[in-house]
Amino acid sequence: MKSILLALLLLSTTMCIKKEPIPTILPEATTYGANTFGCRINNDIFIPKTTTPFSPRAISWTFPDSPINFFRISARRSTNNDKDPTNRADVYFNIVSLTKIGPHSFNSGSVEYKGIEYDLDTASSKDEIFITKLDTVAKIVSGTFSFSATNNNKTITVSEGRFDLKSDMQ
Repeated sequence: MKSILLALLLLSTTMCIKKEPIPTILPEATTYGANTFGCRINNDIFIPKTTTPFSPRAISWTFPDSPINFFRISARRSTNNDKDPTNRADVYFNIVSLTKIGPHSFNSGSVEYKGIEYDLDTASSKDEIFITKLDTVAKIVSGTFSFSATNNNKTITVSEGRFDLKSDMQ
C-alpha cells in the first residue's frame, strides 16, 4: 500500500511540472554585455536554456584573450517540452585571432538539431560572423552570425544569429 501511495505521489508531482514554453521571439541584438544568445535553425527560434538539473550550462564561451585571441561559443537548449522544435539542440562555433570588430571567418562549428549533427562549412562564402563590439577592458563581445551546416546531403540554415556576452572573469 505504501508503495502505491508513493508511486501516486511521484506521478502527481511530475504531472504538475509546467512545460517550458517554446520561444517565439529572438533576444534583441545588444552590445552592453546582456549575456544573451539566439538564432533561427531552419526558421525555428533557438534560445539556449537548460531546465534539467544535470545538464551542462546553457551558454559557455571563452573571451578572446592574448596570445591567440581564441573565441568559442557553445549554446545548448535542453528543456522538458518535447513539442519544442529546438529542444536538445546545440550550436557551437569558434574564431581564431579575434582582435577587432568587423567581419570574421569561422574556424569551425557544428549544430545538433533534431538528433542529427551538422558541420559548418568553413569554406562557404555565405557563412558570416560580424563582431559589433569587442571591449577587452569590460570583457564584452557582441555580434551577429549566419551559416549553413551539412550532414551528408542534408543542409540546415542558421540565420538571424546574435550574441552579447560579458565575462565575469575579470
